[in-house]
Amino acid sequence: MALIAGFFIDTFFDKWYLCFVGMVLGTAICYVFGSMWLSYQAHISAHAAFSAGVIPFIPADLAKIIIATLAGSKIRERLIKVNLFQA
Repeated sequence: MALIAGFFIDTFFDKWYLCFVGMVLGTAICYVFGSMWLSYQAHISAHAAFSAGVIPFIPADLAKIIIATLAGSKIRERLIKVNLFQA
């Protein structure tokens, strides 16, 4: 998850929509592996694992991705301005 999102953010830091896509893709990968593991461990179907382990978390995760997308560029600009981050 961090590798995918980090790649998009480092590569496309000036394009907010691609940073958003990277975070969504990273989260989707996390959902896929988490659902598979839940299905295996709980001995339930993939659909049941997805329903229990993914769907309830989508709204909050989407809100966090939106906040990170909006705040991330501003934080990056300020860190560069005070020489705490190299562009």
